[in-house]
Amino acid sequence: MSKTLITIIIIIAISVIAFGLYINKDIFNPSPALKLSISTNLSTANTPRISNISFEQTTVPFFYKKGDTKVEFPDINAFIKSNEAQSEQISFWASQVRKNDEDDYTLTLVFRDGEEPKTDDLLLIRLSLTDIKGRVIYKTTAFYGWMDN
Repeated sequence: MSKTLITIIIIIAISVIAFGLYINKDIFNPSPALKLSISTNLSTANTPRISNISFEQTTVPFFYKKGDTKVEFPDINAFIKSNEAQSEQISFWASQVRKNDEDDYTLTLVFRDGEEPKTDDLLLIRLSLTDIKGRVIYKTTAFYGWMDN
């Protein structure tokens, strides 16, 4: 092959890549996420429960692996539904192994593609604690009003 042909092939390849990146420039935008800081303690019946939840709107980079987390019991887990109780979940399922009944945990909930919340959307966050066999021993629902970034 001549140098001219190789140069033309390289120029065409770079042009195709640049055009593809220009068309799909949205893939480089960070994705919205909701970070939950959850505190647990023991109830008067000596069973674990969620005592406090704080919320933080954040973002994750475009290359962040989106998907449900691996199940390992006992755990604390959460997912988000839109503002209708019978709606489908709009986030991936997030969980973390629960080591102690009285501890603090952080879960980052990432939204499914096309399900990102809009300003003033009310999010229903379903949280539960499971035992070593995977049985739900505590569950609750939290609410969060999505704000403009």
